[in-house]
Amino acid sequence: MTCTRENLLYGLSLVERAIGRSASLPILSHVALKSQTGKITFSATDLDIAVVVSVPAKVDGSGSWAVPYRPLAGFVGALPEETVQLKPGGKALVVKSGAFQGKIRTGDAEEFPIIPQLKQAEKVSLPKSGFSEALEAALVAVAASETRPELTGVAVIGEANTVTVVATDTFRLAVRTLPYEGENPFAIILPQRTAQEVIRLFKESRENEEKREEGTDRGFTFKITEHQCLFEDGGLSLTSRLLEGSFPDFRAIIPRSAAAQVRLSRRELTRRLEAATFFTGRLNDVHITLQKEGGGITIAAENPDVGAYETSLEGEEGKGEEQTVAFNLRYFLDGLRGFSDEDVVLEFNGEQKPLLIRPAQGRSGNLYLLMPIRTS
Repeated sequence: MTCTRENLLYGLSLVERAIGRSASLPILSHVALKSQTGKITFSATDLDIAVVVSVPAKVDGSGSWAVPYRPLAGFVGALPEETVQLKPGGKALVVKSGAFQGKIRTGDAEEFPIIPQLKQAEKVSLPKSGFSEALEAALVAVAASETRPELTGVAVIGEANTVTVVATDTFRLAVRTLPYEGENPFAIILPQRTAQEVIRLFKESRENEEKREEGTDRGFTFKITEHQCLFEDGGLSLTSRLLEGSFPDFRAIIPRSAAAQVRLSRRELTRRLEAATFFTGRLNDVHITLQKEGGGITIAAENPDVGAYETSLEGEEGKGEEQTVAFNLRYFLDGLRGFSDEDVVLEFNGEQKPLLIRPAQGRSGNLYLLMPIRTS
């Protein structure tokens, strides 16, 4: 087999995060190589996720090998020449490039886990960039505690021409919506790590680079079964288990109307909140006061050991009575950073009720809900 060093490193880099580290199953620390006409396929799995990617290569014959990932990736990365030859030799893989030659012992390819293809799965097509952005926005609200496992992931729900991506840790709720052209409804919960890897992998994939240069986003195929899912895009795929359980009815906690609201510049609001970071107390609290008739807001934070901070920001399209609500500053900033819109609307419903952050324009289903905190 002959392949460019660039192609080998590309394939090895994409499967790296799926390499297992199990003392009881040492084969998981290997990458499976499969030679086929015109390509080499790399596969890796830690039994939670599996990544498969194919790269172009000149291949004489077909075969499968399980090669320890660390020495293979390290040695290929150290090679100065562009062309690399891979040649099986007994229970080893010979890697040669110019004056460099390494012989890496291989494992038993028969022991490498079979990666499910999900051939009978339901297929869903999603816009890749939009779905990745939705996952990124939702991930900030994933629960850290394992007390409720269903909250440690991101729910993806397809229904009525809309795919909803949502996560909550009960302190905040992040929701994003995308158009859905499928006929069948579905509801799954992606583990947090899977969502993170989907974002990383498909951002780094060559197909994504090519589509971005062409100005197109044909999306990717998303396959679902009861316990697993598979994302495919060209020569790259990621398979993952799904979290069990039912995601809570998040729509029940979203206020249907706002007692008061104001439209603000997202960038300026973020800037003023970031400045408050140096003055928050032990609860990381910041106090937001909506000025009468929604003319703007006042932001205040105080730490007895540091000092106090206060600033005002003018707003538009405001309504409602003056009210002051305390929020966790980090959670507030997490929500704002999930939007790319120029302006956002803050919707208030009282001191002990959640705040809603929505884009001033765009899809009305995109929102971030933040619960207030008690400071006394």
